[in-house]
Amino acid sequence: MATASFFSLTHPSRSIALIEGDVKTSYGDLSTRCHQLARHLKTCLPDQRALVFLSVHNDAQSVVRYLACLRAGYAVHLFSDYEPARLDDLIALYNPHFVIRPEAADGDIMARHAQDLGLHPDVSVLLSTSGSTGTAKLVKLSVKNLQANARSIAQYLELTAKDRGLLNLKFSYSFGLSILHSHLLCGGSVVLSEASVTDADLWQAVKTHKVTGLSGVPYSFEVLERSRYLGNLKTLRYVTQAGGKLSPKLVTRYAELSQQQGWKFYVMYGQTEAAPRMAYLPPDMATRHPDCIGRAVPGGRLWLKGEDGTEITTPDTPGELVYEGDNVMMGYAEALPDLGRDDQLDHLLTGDIACRNADGLFYIIGRAKRFIKPFGVRLNLDDVEHRLRERLGEVACTGTDDKIVIATTADTDIDALSAWVCETYKLPAFMVSVLKVEAIPRLSNGKTDYQALLRQAEQPKTVANGHSAPKSRWASIEAIYTALSGAKALDGSSTFASLSGDSLSYVQISLAIEDYLGFLPEDWEVQTIDALEAMRGQVVPETAGNRLHYLNTCRVLMLLMGIPYHAAMVFSEHKDWLITSAHTSHFATIFAATTHSFRMFAFFFISGCFSLLILKRTEVRKWFDRQFVRLGVPVILGSLLLAPLEMAAMSVTPGREGPPAFEYWLSMVTTLSPQWITHRWFLITLLALIGILALVWGLHKRGLTGHLPQRLLDKVSARPNLVWCLMLVFLSGWGLGLAALGRILSAEHDLLFGVYEYRSILAFGPAFFLGAILAGQPKLFNWFLKPSAFAYILGAALICVFVYFDHSHTFIGKIAQNINWLPCGLLGTQIFLSLMHKWANKPHPMVARLLDASFVIYLWHMVFVLVFSGICIELDIDPLLSIALTTTGTLICSWGVYLGIARSKILSFIFNGGPLRAV
Repeated sequence: MATASFFSLTHPSRSIALIEGDVKTSYGDLSTRCHQLARHLKTCLPDQRALVFLSVHNDAQSVVRYLACLRAGYAVHLFSDYEPARLDDLIALYNPHFVIRPEAADGDIMARHAQDLGLHPDVSVLLSTSGSTGTAKLVKLSVKNLQANARSIAQYLELTAKDRGLLNLKFSYSFGLSILHSHLLCGGSVVLSEASVTDADLWQAVKTHKVTGLSGVPYSFEVLERSRYLGNLKTLRYVTQAGGKLSPKLVTRYAELSQQQGWKFYVMYGQTEAAPRMAYLPPDMATRHPDCIGRAVPGGRLWLKGEDGTEITTPDTPGELVYEGDNVMMGYAEALPDLGRDDQLDHLLTGDIACRNADGLFYIIGRAKRFIKPFGVRLNLDDVEHRLRERLGEVACTGTDDKIVIATTADTDIDALSAWVCETYKLPAFMVSVLKVEAIPRLSNGKTDYQALLRQAEQPKTVANGHSAPKSRWASIEAIYTALSGAKALDGSSTFASLSGDSLSYVQISLAIEDYLGFLPEDWEVQTIDALEAMRGQVVPETAGNRLHYLNTCRVLMLLMGIPYHAAMVFSEHKDWLITSAHTSHFATIFAATTHSFRMFAFFFISGCFSLLILKRTEVRKWFDRQFVRLGVPVILGSLLLAPLEMAAMSVTPGREGPPAFEYWLSMVTTLSPQWITHRWFLITLLALIGILALVWGLHKRGLTGHLPQRLLDKVSARPNLVWCLMLVFLSGWGLGLAALGRILSAEHDLLFGVYEYRSILAFGPAFFLGAILAGQPKLFNWFLKPSAFAYILGAALICVFVYFDHSHTFIGKIAQNINWLPCGLLGTQIFLSLMHKWANKPHPMVARLLDASFVIYLWHMVFVLVFSGICIELDIDPLLSIALTTTGTLICSWGVYLGIARSKILSFIFNGGPLRAV
């Protein structure tokens, strides 16, 4: 048999092959050690092809022993966590020549017997079909299988001798083994560790050894989603995920993160029977197809098998997924005689039901048989049910990739049964739900109703090991740890770290603690049970990103505030609005000025916040296209349909001087001037700023902005008070500069196409981008939402200056206005948001409904304000009563328009850029 290159170790002898802690093993040293041990094994059994049972850990000794067995031409079964009784059963069944345990020295390894077991010459590696299911079935893999898959993986990951892959998945597990093979094949290095992804020491090793590749199963990525470990890894080139389905949301999250940080994210699919990799999702397609497993690995082929056995070629048509390639196993072994046969499989029936989309990518929609795959460990539910039935009698077993549900009518100890399942199948306690039932639910045909059991498990009276807890609430921190970690001996000083919590229970426990306390404390992993319990009921400051209900409330208020503001402008002493009354009101003047002091700044600030929050979770192009339609259609069609109505209302205003109403209206609608835009200038400005943000974010995701912006923001976060002061100074200068620009440009050049004052982009750009920046920096945003007493005093003072200082007649007054208005907007926005965050940070159905209607109300309100104000002027109604009547009438009529528009898809598209809620 020819020696396979991944264990021939013919790379430069001084190149590093393995790194374990601070010890590095070169390819030369590794080859020598493998050769010496292989020679020793051959000496123990000179005339036989041996079967070896090898217990392995992620250390250099285990790698040496594994490769030595292959060099000796032996067949080796890798295992790492068998319970003693399980191992004894397998040894009795297969009668291996060698059973090598970690504690044995190489020189002490001796053959158990010299019998000829009749092994097939190509059987090289035996792996459990499902990690640790308790079955005797093993997958038979040849060197050809392993070599073909290692070559495929190295090709699509573009591995070279410069790569250093982290191997913290057990290499008795096919995923971990493939990491070892592919890196040894290309002459790269493998960093060996058994540390969990929650262990800070692991990430220190990643940085110290300049790891270029990380790999994980779904739970690894759920843990990383709630940690800071994956940031600032300068040498990282790629990250791979396999071992089960990762949610599309997390696929998108990590794909976007990889683009931001300059590494590639590979979603992969495989089974041990294929050594193990069968498909991968190209990194550049992950954000567009986060639900897909991708395409076949190089050298392989995927296709779909219909019920009639023929290949399915039409897109999005389900069939059983079939794989062909040189990495397809030699078959299964369930007893010793099976090791002497090659089943000569030319394809593998995966047991998964899948479809192929129009882009040629495959996606899984279900399983053909009763298998689940928690944490990458494939469990045959029929086998589990059979074993439990032998112990208990009537039993039903079902589950998902997130849990296994067992129902029994037997009078048994629930805790003991749950513990046995956890130990036998190597599952954490939170994944096992045991139900004691009076009768197993049945379908009309007499078969077990597994769906009924799943539904019953969704609202169990017992959680995990039988500890009671309310449906979404927990009795105590101790109950959380007991139920979700399986720990029994707990006291007040116990911590997640002291319980040796693993990555599986990390996410569940953190979510449960957050649910119990109302927040998740930083460094909760090292907080004692007593310390966490003491936080119950405390008022703990939330980060800005925890709850965003107040931003929705603010957005609704900002949009609706335009109604009383415009109603008050009719009676302003400044007489600078579309229509004015002969009777002015000091209250109306003060109210309009106070509202105007921060309303538009807050408008754009909140828009910037929401823009980045959404942009971070979606693809840039799709997001901008949606915003272009959402804002552009109402601006264009809304202007064409609503502007003539607004002009008509202005033309019939009592007391207006000039030509008759119809002539005046005809003159306006045939002239390109700002009355075509009126309050809709905000939407045009917002669309322009969104386009700039999309461009900048797109460059950032491609790594073209470098690390300077983030470093700058890190420094800003460290000294927010100083930066806040500098921002006020900058805004003062910015406002003055805009005024100077206005003096330089003529009125003709100040308008775009004669209707739009484009300087508004410059005027409110700082507010928009400040909101976006703070939305991306939760700690800084949290600081912003807690203004100091000085900020309140200064903000109130600037608003008073803005409102009461008469700037219209003097040069100094105009200078003061230009210096003041942007800082006034910032402080007013900060105070307003802080109050809303404190008092209005809870969801409310009315806010949700108003938010849905607010865009239509914003577009239409001007028509009704002009109509009702004109009526009030005609009837000579008191200004304050007029403002109240106009505001109420406008709100009612605008709401009525919304209800009518919501019933029509066409009108919803015209005035909302998309569908509204069904009324």
